[in-house]
Amino acid sequence: MKGTWIIMALLATYGFASAQQDDSTHVERQINIEKEYTPEIKDVKRKDIEYNIEEFAVRPSNLTYSNYALPINPQTPFSPLEAEKQNVVKLKAAKTGYADIGLGFNMNWRAEGYYKILKSESNILDVHLNHIGVYYGKKDPKAFIHTGVSFDYKHLAYTGHQIDANVSYRNRYYSYYGEDQLGWDTLKKLDYQQFQSRHTLNMSASAHSTKSMNDWDYKADLGYKMDDLQYDDLAELNLFGGVTGYKSFGKHQVELKLFCDGYIYSSVGDVMKHSNNVFVELAPYYNLNTSFIDLRVGARMLMACMRGQVFNAMPDVTATIHPHKMVRLTLAAVGDYRRNTVATMMDMNPYYIFNDTLKNSYTPADFRLALTVTPVSELTLSARANYAFNKNEVNFFNAFHSDFNGLYETRYFNALYIDVKHLLVGFTARYTFKERYSFMADFAWNKWFTAEDEEIWNKPECELHVGVEMMPIDGLRFDVNYYLATGRKYSKINDINQENIDGRLTLKDCTGKMNDIHDLNIGGSYLIKNLVTVYVRANNILGSIKDIRWQRWNGYDNMGFNMTFGAKIAF
Repeated sequence: MKGTWIIMALLATYGFASAQQDDSTHVERQINIEKEYTPEIKDVKRKDIEYNIEEFAVRPSNLTYSNYALPINPQTPFSPLEAEKQNVVKLKAAKTGYADIGLGFNMNWRAEGYYKILKSESNILDVHLNHIGVYYGKKDPKAFIHTGVSFDYKHLAYTGHQIDANVSYRNRYYSYYGEDQLGWDTLKKLDYQQFQSRHTLNMSASAHSTKSMNDWDYKADLGYKMDDLQYDDLAELNLFGGVTGYKSFGKHQVELKLFCDGYIYSSVGDVMKHSNNVFVELAPYYNLNTSFIDLRVGARMLMACMRGQVFNAMPDVTATIHPHKMVRLTLAAVGDYRRNTVATMMDMNPYYIFNDTLKNSYTPADFRLALTVTPVSELTLSARANYAFNKNEVNFFNAFHSDFNGLYETRYFNALYIDVKHLLVGFTARYTFKERYSFMADFAWNKWFTAEDEEIWNKPECELHVGVEMMPIDGLRFDVNYYLATGRKYSKINDINQENIDGRLTLKDCTGKMNDIHDLNIGGSYLIKNLVTVYVRANNILGSIKDIRWQRWNGYDNMGFNMTFGAKIAF
């Protein structure tokens, strides 16, 4: 009996031990450690923003022609009208490059190429080639041939700086009517026709900070530009450089800009050499950006070191008030000092002949007002007005020279510098529907106030530009735009209508009315598999109709109706 109890005690002990061992393999333990946490609050400072190198967008570029197609958006203040642009479907994703070839009538052609030579995290190098030409006519040939090449380089330094550099060359060769009577050496093909060839070389470099250094930022520029008029033996050399520094204090920022540029001329005579000059500009600014107002208060002070008015000061104050996300009001009082150089004068009027010392244009004050309303995200309406005081405003006029019988005359343009007050009132409307249909309308009315015996030539009184762009299906795009300019005048100054009254040369009947500009353009393009874009374009459809044929500059016909077919291949 005693042995039985001993055996039962041993079995119970073994079972208890076994149970203890099995339970230990299934126990789940959860340990929570709680500790009181006190967060550390640091002073709020502007965080440095990390930037990535900006990549050049690879997209079909614009097709630009000469003065036979001229719609633009009216600007404030008025600026000369330039050529219509060819829009084609943009690529959905960036490619390494593209090639574009187009051909049409009347005898127009284009070839363009783009390639990304180098791309890395810190370096990008691109090359862009373009060649556009129009040439037709036998008795009075019309030509515009534009050739250009550009290299663009960007380098992102890990120390917080980015460097940009550009080297470009372009040549503009175009018909130039008339015979030079001013003693210049020119290429004369026929009695009433010649050509002009303008070469432009541009080299520039800039650097700017991509990461603030103790709330300081900067931008520095340095460059060289050369414009050469081949058949006039006239060249302009421009050297420029400047630096701008920014210091931020939260919503406040102070800015200081120092800029210097100089112009040197080389010509067959001594006239242009008197236009040499050096300019030094200093501009301090204060900027404030809040949810209610963006304010910029500053002034530009400029010294002309070699000729003209030595010291010039212009206000530069702009306030943009946005009391509501749908309303924006802009008030501004600004000024300008425009350097009228060989390059800028030829940009305004390529048929100008340099026969006198250049004068610069000075705007002591230009008062501007603009109101923009966005009632819905797809619709934007804006109205604008400005009133400017301009000294030595450039006013191009026709100059004629006739033989004794009045049978033979040559024509060219001179520049008259006058003081003028300019009032502009404009309206703009833009609407986008479902991101496939876009409508726009721009209108501008200009009024110039001058002395009683002075006129404004070649500039329109009213401008209207309307257009629509649509993409009914993916890849297929159409656009139509129409430009109208009215109220333009031209000068009729020549040897015949001049008379001498009391020792003063007086002009008789010196102003005529120019035809209104009616410029209608239609285009379409289709993107195939995101690689090939085919397009067709009809420019200046109304330009060849006899009754409404127009000229951009009096005596210089536009090139008339033309059509282009082409294809762009991305790779």
